[in-house]
Amino acid sequence: MALAAPYRKGLAALGIALLAALAAWIVGLASPVKALEGRTLDWRLHFRGPQGARSNDIVLVLIDEDADLDYRSPVPRLHLAQILEALGQARLIGLDILLDKPSFDRQGDTRLRQVLEKNGNVIGVSYIEDGREQLPHPYFAEAMLDFGFATFTTGAEVEVVRHGKLVRRTAEGLSLSLAGCLYAHARGVQTGAVRLGKSGELSEEEMLINFSGPPNAVYRRVQGLAGGFTICRSHQVTGGVYPAAFFKDKIVLVGSGLTDAPDRFRTPYFTRQYGYEKMLGVEVHAHFLRTLLEDSQLQRWGRKSSTAFLVFCCLAIAVAVLYGGAFKSAVGLLILLGGWWGGAFALFNQGNVVVALVVPSLGLMNSYGMALAYHTLTEGREKREIRLLFEKYLAPDVVQHLLEDPGSWELGGRNMELTVMFADLEGFTPLSEQLEPKALVHLVNEFLTEMSSIILQQEGTIDKYEGDLIMAFFGAPLPLEDHAQRACRAALAMQVRMEQLRDQWKRQGLPELRVRIGLHSGLAVVGNMGSDFRFNYTAMGDTVNLASRLEGANKDFGTYTLISNTTRKQAGEQEFAYRNLGEIQVKGKSEMTAVYELLPVASA
Repeated sequence: MALAAPYRKGLAALGIALLAALAAWIVGLASPVKALEGRTLDWRLHFRGPQGARSNDIVLVLIDEDADLDYRSPVPRLHLAQILEALGQARLIGLDILLDKPSFDRQGDTRLRQVLEKNGNVIGVSYIEDGREQLPHPYFAEAMLDFGFATFTTGAEVEVVRHGKLVRRTAEGLSLSLAGCLYAHARGVQTGAVRLGKSGELSEEEMLINFSGPPNAVYRRVQGLAGGFTICRSHQVTGGVYPAAFFKDKIVLVGSGLTDAPDRFRTPYFTRQYGYEKMLGVEVHAHFLRTLLEDSQLQRWGRKSSTAFLVFCCLAIAVAVLYGGAFKSAVGLLILLGGWWGGAFALFNQGNVVVALVVPSLGLMNSYGMALAYHTLTEGREKREIRLLFEKYLAPDVVQHLLEDPGSWELGGRNMELTVMFADLEGFTPLSEQLEPKALVHLVNEFLTEMSSIILQQEGTIDKYEGDLIMAFFGAPLPLEDHAQRACRAALAMQVRMEQLRDQWKRQGLPELRVRIGLHSGLAVVGNMGSDFRFNYTAMGDTVNLASRLEGANKDFGTYTLISNTTRKQAGEQEFAYRNLGEIQVKGKSEMTAVYELLPVASA
């Protein structure tokens, strides 16, 4: 007995829904589809944007070019020992520097081993090769608390890291990752039992890393981004810039911060918005560890539940095509796709739940296409134009990235009350013609580093470097009521430090160099300024121009720290002394400008 048309359509719709879901699942096994699914996770991270406060539990120490090491490979053992000594009060240290063999510096190796033994809190790195874990050299491993592999899996997309593993099965048994080992020790899990398979506290499943933000290099360029980590540079750690108590009870990861470091990876934040910046391997470990410590893992929606819901939606689409016609069902498909994608983004933002997008989208579109083909073949009522609509939905729109503070990315700016500083080396031009390029670069870097650290201590913002010139301002991006005082403190401290550097350089046979500083306070336009392709956070306006003129006017007065009357009034008389130099005519201004030499109170 033949089935009535409505029942035939119902059975056909059910068959189409099952077949569409199965076809989508099979296609989803292909690497390109997996790669596209990975990209949808990236889009969700971009839509959510950098999140959370800067981590209070994890600190990174990066060995970068400014460490001025005699050689880079291997990293000088003495430098590593000095870093670890400074981190003695840390809760745990993850050393993302491979110590697979002794170096040619035997004394440095000995010192490093002694520090490893003394600290007792250092977890080193191994790596996985051909299914085997390659351990640190026994000379160092014996002095370590533990070790974990630093190898990441990139999945279907080469170089892109989205996942991490606590435990991986190797030829030796079970091996722990660096983040997994640090997490285990932080939570009191016995790693020996884990390696022997006698502990079920650490999962062998691959986990999605909940990246809280882009690479550190982006934070250095862009102010105000959420998330991220406190970054300490190794030469500042060994130089005593950070007190030992700064690292107390923190988990510190030490690794390479060199711009040409081989362990740099693409992450979900490898996008145009962030300058296509790769993330250092040690930063990836930090994001994975933060995910574990804060229990902020990205959870995939259960396979059974998602499959059942997909079949139901495919059935709804097939029924809509067979009973309602092509146009109405196309609108329904669009609404359903939009609802699926919108719901997936909402679940990710609110609950860190990852819902598959590509396979369900393929399933829904498969269901629509199959039902449409069936409808056309059996009843001949559909039009060829449907194909155009079908193809239109194959590639979903790329969702634009949303920052926690979208206004900070606008090309315009806002007026802010601040104090602008210009600092420039006197006599640098003739000196630059005498020195060898390497010596010149070293001198400039030392000057900029020392001066900038003082500015940053007073919460100033480094705007730019132009050769040996520094432009900075105080009072933006965060408003500071005492911006003038901070700028004056920084200027005086810079002069004191410059006197010390001058003595040091004199012993090296260099002529006496002095820094000329100009300060002016007032309104300036501050914001991200530039083109659609590149912009910088900077300040502009008359306040900036006058500060620059005052720096240059030091030459006329034979002074080295010149400030405007506006800055003098705002800085006050309690902490500073001033010498009235009269008034000057600044180029581009019709009125006269009163200027003062800034002096410490003791000099008054």
